[in-house]
This record gives sequence, C-alpha cells and structure tokens, in this order.
Amino acid sequence: MTALIFGWLLVACQDYDFRQEPDNRVHQPILEVDPPEIWFDGAPLGEASYADLTLSNVGDARLQVQDLALSPGAAFTLVSGSPGDLEPGESMSVGFAFTPRAGGPSEASVVVISDDPDRPQMEVPMFGTGLVPMLEIAPSEVDLVDIVVSCTYETPLTLRSVGTSDLTVSDVTLVGSTFEATAPDLPLILPPGETAEVTVRFMPVEAAASTGELWVVSDDPAGPKMASLSGTGWDPFQVDEFEQGDASVDVLFW
Repeated sequence: MTALIFGWLLVACQDYDFRQEPDNRVHQPILEVDPPEIWFDGAPLGEASYADLTLSNVGDARLQVQDLALSPGAAFTLVSGSPGDLEPGESMSVGFAFTPRAGGPSEASVVVISDDPDRPQMEVPMFGTGLVPMLEIAPSEVDLVDIVVSCTYETPLTLRSVGTSDLTVSDVTLVGSTFEATAPDLPLILPPGETAEVTVRFMPVEAAASTGELWVVSDDPAGPKMASLSGTGWDPFQVDEFEQGDASVDVLFW
C-alpha cells in the first residue's frame, strides 16, 4: 500500500511543472500629467495667482523626474515641489504662481524632463491674464465752432472701460470758465467693456475762442486722462466795418 502511494506521488510530481516561466515583459516608467495645460485665474498686476500640476507614474518601473524647466523671463514661477523619483502608482504635486507684469494675456510652458522612454520631455502650456483697469475717453478732443453768444451747446463724452478688470472713476474735473460738465454719481465702477457718459456744455460769453480741459481720475495705472475742449463764440449782432474806396460801410450780420 505504501509503495502504491509513493508511486502515485511520483507520477503526479512528474506531471506538474514546478518551474516558473520567465517574465519577458519590458518594465518601464510612464509619466502622466494632470492637467495637460494650466489655466491660472486672472490676477491684478504684481499679485499672484496659483495652480498645481500633478505628476504620476502609471508605468510599472520607477520613474525619475529629473527637471522642471520653465520658459525664461516669463511671469510664471515654480513655488512648491521639486524633481524626484516616483514608484509605480505614486504621484507628486508641484505648484506654480502667475504674477502678471502687464495687463492682458500671458503664456509660457513648463517642460517635465524624466526617464520616460516614450516622452522624456513633456511640455505643459500655461496661460494667465493680467487684470488691469484702463480708461478711454472718446472723443479725446472736442472743437465747437460758431456757438451763439449767451447760448448753451451740449455734447457728450464717453468714458469707456477698455481694460481687463473693473475700472473705478473717482473724480471728474473741468477746467475752463466757459465750459461745464455733468458726470454720473461718483465713485463710478465700470466693468470691462462698459461705458458712462459725461455731458459737456459750452456757454460762450463773447465772440471769441475759448479752451478747456476735462480731467478724469480713475485707478487706471496710467494716471488721470484728459480730453481737450475748444470752442468759438459767435455774435449775430456784431457789426463788422469794411473799407470800400474812400467810404466806410457798416455791415450788420443777422
């Protein structure tokens, strides 16, 4: 009976192959980034907006992140995280800041350099917008000709917010004794693209040329803006004298 059991075990062992098949798979790291491009919130000049980038190893071998190369001279900086190794399934987060130096859109990129054999240099675009208020006065020059003396002529001036953030108008001042202006209640906040109207009145007191200036104070970094004003009064009752030969003739304009 013992011999029979021993023989059966011998046959079973011979039938079963205990040898492990060799692993012929190629093990390699695979870099994955999230998000594929970075969009920063808009920021005022000199103030920072922040965003993170996640680096993951979705391969089956250790990944070496060797460098994070930013575009030179850009308004984007690396503020947290550093190159390092990632085991399979591991991730790391790196942080960037966008500090605009000028209004409007900016863009740059960061290149993630690693030992991923398929993508050793992976470029990630970055985008941000510098928020800056900007004032435009239209028209910037007003010329009113032949306005009857002692009469009033009105013309509108448009204040337009042409920047990338809200514009705050804090003061409207008119210089010139023959001009007056009526502005909206101040302070006035104009979102980008919005307008407000200032009414300018010219009231000549004599048949002569007059000049004036409309100054608008706001938080536009360029400082106060000015529209130049000019006007000429006309007196329909004024008598001009002409010489005709030896006789002088008085002409009454009506």
